[in-house]
Amino acid sequence: NAFAVTPTIDTDKIKPQRTATNLSDSSNTENSPVAVVKGDNIHVVWADETNSDVLYKKSSDGGDTFGTTITVGDGSFSSLSTYPISMDVNGDFVHIVWNGSSKTVYARSTDNGATFGAEADISNGGRPRIAATGSAVYVIGWGGSGDNVVKFSKSTDNGANFGAISDAGAGGIVSAIDATGDNIYIVARDGASTMKLHKSTNGGTGFATSTIGTGSNFPNIEQSQT
Repeated sequence: NAFAVTPTIDTDKIKPQRTATNLSDSSNTENSPVAVVKGDNIHVVWADETNSDVLYKKSSDGGDTFGTTITVGDGSFSSLSTYPISMDVNGDFVHIVWNGSSKTVYARSTDNGATFGAEADISNGGRPRIAATGSAVYVIGWGGSGDNVVKFSKSTDNGANFGAISDAGAGGIVSAIDATGDNIYIVARDGASTMKLHKSTNGGTGFATSTIGTGSNFPNIEQSQT
């Protein structure tokens, strides 16, 4: 005998597809978005190239709604045409860095993105990247074609102050950073295609360098959390 099987679908468990949300609602040229998700909080930052502004928006309900747009940095500090913005979030602290004409510009929020303090020039390295862990904030940037090294700067008080700039190792025209406690991992391109790993186990006091492969585009690095 033949049997016909009719599937049963529980429609209560089917969630409707979310429609796209226009976060910028602007006719300006805007790109380089970065999103960081922490629980139900979604932090988004992007570049308004028309005005050279760094803009930020946050959702506290998993993306269902977003608050008002906040201008984190204005055009007098920004040079955003081709260089990505970098952001990390640790507790109530939102840390953002961006390129400001071959220098690193930094701004932070201490109240989970509700407000931001004044932006500040913290390094002479451009194309910055950032990682935050505990009360430490680590920032790297590229010294430029005449100084092909990764510029490293560190804060131990959640970004209130940064120490002296040091060299983490060769490369940095494109780079990435991740950190947990005193363990810092930097991937940086040296020359046309050599990717190097600069590793510190003492909070950036010293770095050990190894060659890990080849590539030319922006790298990414992330530690596996166990």
